[in-house]
Amino acid sequence: MICPKCSKEIPDNSEFCNHCGEKITTPIQESEQTPNINGKPIEAENNDIKWSSKRPFNITLIMIIVSVVIVFAYFSVKTSSDGTAKPTPAPTSESDDTDYDDYDFDSSYDDYEEDEETPEPTKTPKPVSAGCLNALDTAESYLDYSAFSKKGLIKQLKFGGYSSKEAKYAVNHVDVSWKEQAVKMAESYMDYSSFSKSGLIKQLRYEGFTKKQAEYGVKQAY
Repeated sequence: MICPKCSKEIPDNSEFCNHCGEKITTPIQESEQTPNINGKPIEAENNDIKWSSKRPFNITLIMIIVSVVIVFAYFSVKTSSDGTAKPTPAPTSESDDTDYDDYDFDSSYDDYEEDEETPEPTKTPKPVSAGCLNALDTAESYLDYSAFSKKGLIKQLKFGGYSSKEAKYAVNHVDVSWKEQAVKMAESYMDYSSFSKSGLIKQLRYEGFTKKQAEYGVKQAY
């Protein structure tokens, strides 16, 4: 073995030169270098082989994930297009069927009618004064011997001393037909005097009868 610095021969596998003290670096033999195939180190080639062996497994896993995502998206779209899920009707049991054989429909209907026909409480009428009652009796006695219009009877009662309120009460509550009173008065006028139809109507209007009452009375009496 030759020292690369002083070119003197030294023992093989020496780390330093015995002559100059230079550190000897042992050259790497070609046989000790990393073997390669087609210009690539064997270790790198092995890594490529390992990656190639893992590649089919990775592709299968990706395909499974993609399939799951597609199925989930399909059902989500279908559910949204169909609207909300229809509720499942609750199962009916035989115990829910009502037995109407022993049910008394008549009594229930009677109770309903009684509730419907319950009369509302009536208002208690105000007491009538003695003056109003006396005016009513006087009005009936006047009508027994003579014919009066409604206005004429009120005037007669007020002339007899009753108040306007008492006279109106008596006229509004007396049992009489004012059209028939117009007929009686028309007949009484024709008993002692002659009248034309228009003249008799005017006379009845003067006594307080309405136009319709006067025309009716003249028509019946003429």
